[in-house]
Amino acid sequence: MFKKKAFLLLGVIALTLVLFLAGCQFVNAPLLTPTETKISGFHLQGAILYFEKLYKGDAVIHFGEIKDPAEGMIGYGFVHIPEDCEILKRLDGEEEASLEDLAVGQMAEIFVPEILESYPWQATATKVIITSPDPKESLKPLSLVLAPDFEGIITAIHEQTEPFHSLTITLEITSAPKYPELKEETVALDRQALLWEETASGYELISRDALVLGQKISVLLKDQGLDRIVSEIIVLLNEE
Repeated sequence: MFKKKAFLLLGVIALTLVLFLAGCQFVNAPLLTPTETKISGFHLQGAILYFEKLYKGDAVIHFGEIKDPAEGMIGYGFVHIPEDCEILKRLDGEEEASLEDLAVGQMAEIFVPEILESYPWQATATKVIITSPDPKESLKPLSLVLAPDFEGIITAIHEQTEPFHSLTITLEITSAPKYPELKEETVALDRQALLWEETASGYELISRDALVLGQKISVLLKDQGLDRIVSEIIVLLNEE
């Protein structure tokens, strides 16, 4: 009986020792370090909505991000173009370009290492590829690529003195597929907004003075969250 109890006791001690050693081996085993995710950068496609060359030889653009033209601009940000940024033009073929080739209304691709999550977002480009001609040369409005946000009749025009726009325009809305309940809207012109007049043969650039009460226009917004700022207006052809 004593031998049987002694055998059981030795068995318990042996089992305890095995578990203890196993536990020590687990604790001392090196912990796996998670693989670090490295983001190489962002490749954005969209339109240049504002361009300003700075005195240091660099520039800044306002960029409207576009993934699907049918969805319109899905994001809006400020992009710094440093002096050493690579700039290319990809039209018939690919060739080197410069800051002088950048223009409002162009489609472009930009490469940025990181995006600051402000509103609007901010980034510095390492590479820019121009993918459409200067609209002032091709006479093709951006609204041929992106559907305008709405159409309407001009009912009021007021002068503005704020930095980025000089006019506010009130419209009686005639068509707004994105905003079916919209009946009236007031928009502000960006100071570099492109203004067009539709003609029987195409489009012509016009000045702000050519906007008058009673005209039917289409409006392409620069950013819906920034006081309804306009990037492009087309005075539509009179259907009568």
